[in-house]
Amino acid sequence: MASKFAYEMGWGDFTQSKQGQNIFEFLYSSAQQCAPESIILDVSAGECRYKPFFQHGQYVAIDSMIGDVNWDFTKLDLIGDAMNLPIKTASIDVCLNFTSLEHYPEPGKAFQEFARVLKPGGRLFLYVPFVQPEHQIPYDFFRYTRYGLAHLCNQNGLEIELLKPSNSILETVLDLLKMTIGFISEQEIKDHLKEVVDIEINPIFQALDDLNEGCVDFPDHPLIPQMPMAYCLSAIKPGASDKSNIYNSKPELLQAITACPNCHNENDLDWNSSNIHCSQCHTTYSFTKEIPNFC
Repeated sequence: MASKFAYEMGWGDFTQSKQGQNIFEFLYSSAQQCAPESIILDVSAGECRYKPFFQHGQYVAIDSMIGDVNWDFTKLDLIGDAMNLPIKTASIDVCLNFTSLEHYPEPGKAFQEFARVLKPGGRLFLYVPFVQPEHQIPYDFFRYTRYGLAHLCNQNGLEIELLKPSNSILETVLDLLKMTIGFISEQEIKDHLKEVVDIEINPIFQALDDLNEGCVDFPDHPLIPQMPMAYCLSAIKPGASDKSNIYNSKPELLQAITACPNCHNENDLDWNSSNIHCSQCHTTYSFTKEIPNFC
């Protein structure tokens, strides 16, 4: 899995950074908490970048297909809005949300939906940028402190198990410095600055990073300001639920967990080869490239 994370998921030699190590450990640990019968909903999955961690469960990917126009969305199972999920209440064992929360214009509604669709005892695994340039413009709306994430959890009855910065302020500053050098057009100046960073600055920052306590889990009070590249969150919906059924096929699983996002009718939808129909509000949903489209 480390090899997939490095080369297929685009992290490169992640062992050279605290951020890469911590996010890999977070994803790997999260995956270990998913059983083969777990129904796993990857909300705003995009190109299903992290599916390999979770494909041992009953994995379902959903996205609105708004964002990077160059992305390949063909691996999705459903098309739908994270702030109005076409999913039955209390039908999901695990919700995933990776590098997506910053793109929601109404993040409170997304958290309401995470909490609604999770079974009692179900878990939310989320990581979200804190220090990152604007991206997927114009669909980049917010950055979240650990207190903002804790507020969204508390507001929706989710209990925090882990809320961890991906790295310290030292690694963030070093990454920002390297990023800034990359924008310099004069090659001679760029090469000189890279050499200074690699030989003089990088070793000092790494040595300081190994000594300080600049990466502190919530709710511990940090000695220095928290300024990570991202935050990793694990939260649980209180209660206990029965084990999920194991479905024989993906269509059978989708029909079991989907609900009309227009009227939120919890009764089964009428599926056929050309469309999906809600018998209560009479809304009909189509397929986009064979993917059920609830947008």
